[in-house]
Amino acid sequence: MSSATVPAPTGARLMLAIANGTPVRVLHAGDGPLYIGAEVTRADGDELELDLTNSDDVRVGSRLILELPPPAPPRAVVVVLARAGTRIATRVVRLPTVDRREYPRLWGTVGLRYRLAGPELADAWMRGAEFGGTEYVPDPRMDVSATGLAFEDLPRVSEGDCLLATVTLPGEGRGWRCVGRVVRVLAIPKQERAMGGSATHRIAMFFDAIPDDATAALVRYTARLQEAMVLGLAPRGAVAS
Repeated sequence: MSSATVPAPTGARLMLAIANGTPVRVLHAGDGPLYIGAEVTRADGDELELDLTNSDDVRVGSRLILELPPPAPPRAVVVVLARAGTRIATRVVRLPTVDRREYPRLWGTVGLRYRLAGPELADAWMRGAEFGGTEYVPDPRMDVSATGLAFEDLPRVSEGDCLLATVTLPGEGRGWRCVGRVVRVLAIPKQERAMGGSATHRIAMFFDAIPDDATAALVRYTARLQEAMVLGLAPRGAVAS
């Protein structure tokens, strides 16, 4: 494939049981979630070449999420190594597993900032008070539901911890203060960690306090993601009425 390239990640090969010609769906989390149809044109271990129906926003170095049919793993995170027209060469860097203990969620892009604090500060936080302490910003690609978020980060928190958080959603133009309770902290198996990334754990957070309009925005956003799963394309930055 004749195009500019970036160095391929190094590490253990992640084998994919997927045949040439297999249709897959690609989620590109840019300004807003965008689903793209694609077909596998070459599969060799952890290297995949895809022919995309629309590649305008896909650049060398982009990270994409592939939704794969059986018997392959349900998801794969890939980095784009090269592009020529609608064809891209990718390398698999993650094979995320499905945590069956979690309530079903949708994979999307969420701006999240959080800090660890005692539950006695929750009411003041929701009223607009400011507190010190370190604020953490995890990878925005995370599982989304109207009742909570599941994201990847370093193990800065433990189950039961109270988090003072700010959540921002694509297309909403604002953020909301929320209070979260950590309900699960699971180590990511070493072979699944993003190469070059720092996250080592999956953290599930349940909203203990969240404004009604934030919940409504989460419902709109998850509806858009569900629409994307059905239609193959999510509105970029649109706000559902």
